[in-house]
Amino acid sequence: RASVAAELELQEWGTICNVWALKQRLGDATHRYIVVALENQTLYFAVDGEDVQQIQHLGAPDVKSLAWATLTNGCLVQVWSGGVNYIRPDSDRGTQTWNGPGIQLAAVNGRQLVVVQKERTVVYFELDASDNWDERGTKTFADEVKCLDVLPLLPTADGKEEL
Repeated sequence: RASVAAELELQEWGTICNVWALKQRLGDATHRYIVVALENQTLYFAVDGEDVQQIQHLGAPDVKSLAWATLTNGCLVQVWSGGVNYIRPDSDRGTQTWNGPGIQLAAVNGRQLVVVQKERTVVYFELDASDNWDERGTKTFADEVKCLDVLPLLPTADGKEEL
């Protein structure tokens, strides 16, 4: 919205590449964070009712974010060209980083993450029962991968989830 951009004075920061509004928990009625990706940095804002304040401690600031999402466990995920941050904002476990250089695309939902490295290699992750990322598979394609999406896992008759 123009009013949010004007209030946050985003014009002085340069070209906006992407914007995400994130809830603290998926079931929340309102968003808790606004994340703005610029060419060489990412800005973070906390939303509290009508009040929006820039914050410094959410994710990696000196990178252009490719994707952000709130996960089913209330954690956040940030993807940029050099890796993935798994952020536990309300935990003493802090942030875990998976270094995956050359990430060009990413898709994420509440429990899954897919990244494309160096145009052709797709890496698939799922959140495991301990709320850690489990690298479930890697596939390299002959041609460049130009887009991707990830659908939610489906429940099975025995209560597990599968693709």
